[in-house]
Amino acid sequence: AYLFHKVLVDAANVQSASSARNFSARAQGVPMSAENAVLDPSAMERLTRIGGDRLVEKMLVSFHAFANEKVSEISQAVSEENWAQAGQAAHALKSSAGNVGAVDLQRLSFALECAGRDADGESIPALVTELIAAFEATKSALAEIHEPGETS
Repeated sequence: AYLFHKVLVDAANVQSASSARNFSARAQGVPMSAENAVLDPSAMERLTRIGGDRLVEKMLVSFHAFANEKVSEISQAVSEENWAQAGQAAHALKSSAGNVGAVDLQRLSFALECAGRDADGESIPALVTELIAAFEATKSALAEIHEPGETS
């Protein structure tokens, strides 16, 4: 329990939204830029170092289930023009995205969280569209590096 808590605390201390794009992209030698800032590869490295493949597997399974739920909640809240609820769901998604190094999803979740708090109904629909695209990109990127159920 302590180890899992430490991982969550470490992930919660991830840099601010502006510095989220400054992660190193050591995996596959890809330089980090605004265009390819889907994942911070050091997040998986950190999880593997701390808890091995077993922790990575648990975190990815948890992320997929939780993020799917939160993205659905966000979509539902926006369809009901419940900006505050969309922001609250985005807040939870932001933390989960940080745990797996999904920097673009984390950044957009933060922006949506703030817009929800401010009841900014004009910018929220566009943010949600971007967030859903980032979520799909995150799922694809995670699948490329580690398929759920894979043991290495």
